[in-house]
Amino acid sequence: MFLSDSSSNSNSLIGVATGVLSSTGLGLGGAVAATGTLSQAAGTAAVTSSDVFTGGAFTASAVATTTLTANGTGPADGDQVAIGGKTYTFKTALTGGAGIANEVAIGGSTAQALLNLKAAVNAAAGGAGTAYGTGTVANANVNAVTAAATTLTFAANVNGTGGNAITSTTTVAGDETFTAGTLAGGTAGSIVSVGGQTYTFVAALSHTATANEVVSSSEATGLTNLAAAVNGSGGVNYSSNTSRNTTVTAGTVTGTTIAFSANVAGAGGNFISGSATVGSFATVDFTGGLDAGAPPVATGGDTVTVGTQTYTFVTALSSTPTANEVLVGATEAASLTNLANAVNGGSGAGASYGAPTVCQYICVGIGYANQRGLHSIK
Repeated sequence: MFLSDSSSNSNSLIGVATGVLSSTGLGLGGAVAATGTLSQAAGTAAVTSSDVFTGGAFTASAVATTTLTANGTGPADGDQVAIGGKTYTFKTALTGGAGIANEVAIGGSTAQALLNLKAAVNAAAGGAGTAYGTGTVANANVNAVTAAATTLTFAANVNGTGGNAITSTTTVAGDETFTAGTLAGGTAGSIVSVGGQTYTFVAALSHTATANEVVSSSEATGLTNLAAAVNGSGGVNYSSNTSRNTTVTAGTVTGTTIAFSANVAGAGGNFISGSATVGSFATVDFTGGLDAGAPPVATGGDTVTVGTQTYTFVTALSSTPTANEVLVGATEAASLTNLANAVNGGSGAGASYGAPTVCQYICVGIGYANQRGLHSIK
């Protein structure tokens, strides 16, 4: 709603919220025009739900490993090592010079043969056709970690107990055997589930990027890296293919706690839940979320002062006609129209506002030219 006097000179504005329905008067005088804006106040803002997670002594997942040990003269032409679903064949000379997939050059010593096997398992850059046969691709289940003069250590590509089921065998003669028929030592890590994602604490990130892994060397580092993973804030302490959580955001770590909040404000966030194998959430579901409140509207007893007149909204006009009563309409727009008519002396006297109400030397419009034609209201 716009309020204006009849002058065409410069305007000054005041703002009044209908939810409050109290107004500073328009101080009009001389040749200076004044305008006032009566606008509906905003409703209450939606409130975001939240929950607090308290950490604990997190267990970091470990990877399964095994070691190939060469105690004798080393592999001979045709000897084989099978691991992670692939069989590698040692060759004195690679077939055709460049070799074929999964051939491994023996070289001049046991140490060289083990280095070449490591290169083949990992498909190390530059080794194809020299250290191992062309067409060899990286093993999908294991990677070769450390080669020494007589040993080569392998690890599962992914942390956890699943690697304990990976088998390994060799046909290398004598005592040159794997120390175990299967990989061993893989352990499960503590997990935290929140916002539809499950995060696993690990001692080190898996060789094959695995979403939602979080490095934890202590409770403090675990919580800090968990917050980074949830927020997608970057860094090397959680897996590179972890996506930012679309449902919740982690706050700053304070001591042993993280406060999580819903990404979208409103009561719907109260149905987000969190769980953990170590540590705990304060509540079963997030709490405190509230939907936005409806904007306030004119109600009986609210008043608006315009110029020297105070108008009172009523739910029904008095049986004895009373000046400056304004009927509350079925909608806020209807209430404002009734107020405009009361100020302007427009239609509705005795029906939408008190009949004795006297038109002021002020005109009011709601998005149209005022009824008295004194001033064009935009």
